[in-house]
Amino acid sequence: GIRDVLEFGDIEYDDYRMPSGLWPELKPKTPFGSVPVLEIDGVQYAQSMAILRYAGKITGLYPKENDIEALYVDQFLAGFDDISSAIAATNAAKSEEEKLEMRKNAADTKIKGTLTALNALVKGDFVLGDSISIADVQLYVFMNLLKSGVYDGIPTTIFDSHSNLEKVYSSVHQHPKIAKRNARIEAH
Repeated sequence: GIRDVLEFGDIEYDDYRMPSGLWPELKPKTPFGSVPVLEIDGVQYAQSMAILRYAGKITGLYPKENDIEALYVDQFLAGFDDISSAIAATNAAKSEEEKLEMRKNAADTKIKGTLTALNALVKGDFVLGDSISIADVQLYVFMNLLKSGVYDGIPTTIFDSHSNLEKVYSSVHQHPKIAKRNARIEAH
């Protein structure tokens, strides 16, 4: 989501992908012992949502002048946190079988309920109506992840009954800046 937002705004950045095996050495050098980290003028900033909001502000994809719209975007983003937490909780399973059962339960309860709530919040082609925001881009990235099947036990069809979320996904996918990024990624 962060890279997508920065690229959407034509913001140049160094996209550092950590080589395998280097994390144990770098982890204690990060603010929270986690990634992502954004470095500006030698200062490191952490936490995904904080970096995403910052990227949204500098690219115009986060409401600066309308606090209610910003609140609306923030509540939408918090829904993704709820879903991510429900998925992360399944990693405590003692076996793959238990993990699959926990994910199925999460998909049928917390995830389904949160998606239903998010679906009801969509005001148009985008979350806020006619203009794209970081909520839309994050939804697009999140839907791609869940639809990919990377999380065994969570159906790749989980969004099928959420037509407003699907509409936002389609609107973001068709946006010229996102389409350009997707074409570049697929070419590699």
